[in-house]
Amino acid sequence: MKLTSSSIVALLAAIGTAIPTPVAVEKRAVTLTGTWGSIETGGFVLYHNDWDAASATSGLQTTTFDSLTEGSLVWSTRWTWVGGYGSVKSYSNVAKETINKKIADITSLNSVWTWRYSEYSNMVSDVSYDIWLAPSVGANHNVRVPSLLTTLLMIRVPGRSRSSLLQSCVQKYATQARTKSTSQYEIMIWPGVYGGAAPITSTGNTIATPTIAGTQWNLYTGPNGDTTVFSFIPSGSNVGDFSADLKLFLNYLTSNQNVATSNVVDRIQAGTEPFEGSNALFTTYKYTLTVV
Repeated sequence: MKLTSSSIVALLAAIGTAIPTPVAVEKRAVTLTGTWGSIETGGFVLYHNDWDAASATSGLQTTTFDSLTEGSLVWSTRWTWVGGYGSVKSYSNVAKETINKKIADITSLNSVWTWRYSEYSNMVSDVSYDIWLAPSVGANHNVRVPSLLTTLLMIRVPGRSRSSLLQSCVQKYATQARTKSTSQYEIMIWPGVYGGAAPITSTGNTIATPTIAGTQWNLYTGPNGDTTVFSFIPSGSNVGDFSADLKLFLNYLTSNQNVATSNVVDRIQAGTEPFEGSNALFTTYKYTLTVV
């Protein structure tokens, strides 16, 4: 078939519309739906990312970009998820991508995150940073997939503690990933946790209780496929007005948990992971992240 100039233009246009790309905006409010809906603005990408909505028996989620002012993002997500107990349904988040700097070459990762959950019922969720460390530049992580391990972390059995359940089951299923990844480490910092949401852990027990950025944290670790996950969970109350240098968490891991400073920070995300609940509204009133 001979392609005319007009048919080539039409073909290229069709190809372009078939590949989803972030919508670039600055200050107009935009609401996202669709699993991979996203908005690019001010060096960040806001993702809707209801990646495991199919595990729910019913539910709906929307994510709204509100504004970007002097490097500070305002956004929200509203959701209801029913069923699929123990499964994370989504991770609406704002991401700073392709950072591609070795830990040793980073001076600071200063971040301010003012957030609140409101209007919720029977909610199980977390509020979390997700820092991905790759062994080299370009070894990026891939899309999350559900796993039986994630479900085990949330199951409650009458007469048995979560820890005892994990002890008897987690070793069998620890190799099943909830993320298919080429990242070497996933560092999660949870300023907020609701309804008994639990991190990935090999044993169900904390491995340390460091104080970082003025807050004491329970530190957990466990495998996520080939990726080692470290999760910092506040020992006390949720931290709705979070302000810290995230590099301090990496410094702790390089000094105390054998994480090499040669690892590359690939991307940093900040958002919320809902397991279940209804009429929940998560609002970020201010979010900044500066990489130096």
